[in-house]
Amino acid sequence: MRIAHSVRARVFSQDGEDEEAITNALLSLFPFDVRKHLTRTTATGVYDQPIVILELQVTSERETTQAMKHVIELLSTDDRKRLLTQKEKRLDENLRFYFRLAKPGLLSNDIHLTDDGNCVHFTIHIATYPRSKSRALALLSSIIET
Repeated sequence: MRIAHSVRARVFSQDGEDEEAITNALLSLFPFDVRKHLTRTTATGVYDQPIVILELQVTSERETTQAMKHVIELLSTDDRKRLLTQKEKRLDENLRFYFRLAKPGLLSNDIHLTDDGNCVHFTIHIATYPRSKSRALALLSSIIET
């Protein structure tokens, strides 16, 4: 059963940060080789500093299922509880589920949720048939509680 149409992770690498370490940390969030899905875009920040945007998106049924379950498994019990209690706020009308992982924590192998901007942004487009927010919430509960 397909549980997600896509899983996307995006992180910014600011000028002076170790882009290679950030890239490797981002890649480590997926339980399979996702290098072919990695895109690198450059932008300019508010004060004309360069910013690198690293993004990964998987869309196959096998990859989305493995990626979603893996990233949830990386979270602590407290973070999973937090996702469960906030799931309605984190799921939009298009059934996209949003959360952030702290980038400093990721770089030091301390993976945890954050509300801070220095993070990896996750967007998971939940798949339900028929399309329904209540079905998506039930699916999220079953995945997060596992």
